[in-house]
Amino acid sequence: MPLRMPASLRLVTLAAAAALSMGAAQAHVVSAELSNLRFEVVDLDPGDGRVPSLDLNHRLSAHAWSMHTRVDDPLQVGTSTGDIDETSALPSAADEHGAPGVWHRSRAEMGATAGSLLAELDDTRPGMNLSVSAELASRNYGQSFIAIQAGSSLTISAESLLGVNTVADCSTGVFCAAAQGTTALSLALFRAPSLNEALQTVSDLHNLRVESTPADAPGSLLQQQSSDSLSVTFENRSGATVYALVDFQASAYGFAAAVPEPSTYALMLAGLGGVLLARRRRAAA
Repeated sequence: MPLRMPASLRLVTLAAAAALSMGAAQAHVVSAELSNLRFEVVDLDPGDGRVPSLDLNHRLSAHAWSMHTRVDDPLQVGTSTGDIDETSALPSAADEHGAPGVWHRSRAEMGATAGSLLAELDDTRPGMNLSVSAELASRNYGQSFIAIQAGSSLTISAESLLGVNTVADCSTGVFCAAAQGTTALSLALFRAPSLNEALQTVSDLHNLRVESTPADAPGSLLQQQSSDSLSVTFENRSGATVYALVDFQASAYGFAAAVPEPSTYALMLAGLGGVLLARRRRAAA
């Protein structure tokens, strides 16, 4: 594997070169990580004689992928379907590729006691909006429900770490360069193992966005880091089994300075959602 300059040093070098030339070069380095991803079941009524359990066997899938759009033609979406694992008892998926000025890596895996997600991008291509994502979710979304027995609670939790770096660029005078890292987990709840029997969805989100402004020196380095503990809990006191679909995601984004319609960024994020929805519909078919 070729040696790579550390991301922080590489961005400093790019920022210095851009500043010397009195211009700005697109450069994004973003990392989004969920670690120590866990499921915990608690008996809310120890005296009822029932011992709650959780069956995750063959109920999760892993997916790792990336996509990009050109600022000057946002309807042209390039995607890497990456790697999908929908058959393993403990699924894992990994997608990594690179080219001059481009390096994307994503990984999703569920171990015997905990899982993890990682999405990283390091990209200097001009005029590109970028996303790299990893996901662990209920397999065949809409079919592989997790049962939460009456008198028990289910907690899903993870540790989130985000690192976002970009080079300041407002050369277009409209939309400035930006980069973003996001992690999320959610628990969708149903009265019965059917999408038509929805109760509620509970979720937790960690988001970090760094956006350059006209006040920033062109080519200057902008960087932030953030950590958080994510957790959602559902206590089933209904007297009947409740069914759940889970979803864990980690995503890294880079947005180019541009003069597009305001819908450009929305189109990219909507396209990412469309990839997820299409995959789930194909899996459920």
